[in-house]
Amino acid sequence: MSKFIVPTIGRKVWFWSCLPVIDSAQPEDATICYVHNDCTVNLRVTDHNGDSRPEHYVHLILSNAEKQSLAQGAYATWMPYRIGQAEKYAEEKTAADVIPLQILPTLSLPPLPSVLIDD
Repeated sequence: MSKFIVPTIGRKVWFWSCLPVIDSAQPEDATICYVHNDCTVNLRVTDHNGDSRPEHYVHLILSNAEKQSLAQGAYATWMPYRIGQAEKYAEEKTAADVIPLQILPTLSLPPLPSVLIDD
């Protein structure tokens, strides 16, 4: 199962800044404002003091476990709850996609009459 989540405007994510923050162990709250592609978004970030600022062209990854694949810099991750919801939806969809095979009855047609054509 793929754990890919499509970003859409209004979704909440966690923003991990590359700048000094009050507590680097805690992410900052962020909302997706614009989607460039499935991995790059613009965010409205609220810092630990409650002040908001824009962040542009932020790389969006599934979780901190994928952080090592990024170069240095700020990035955003999905919240654990959102990842859990996506996994639950994918499991339900997979279960719903399994349709039992049904054998339909075949119709018995009478044989066609023979027709002779003279040249």
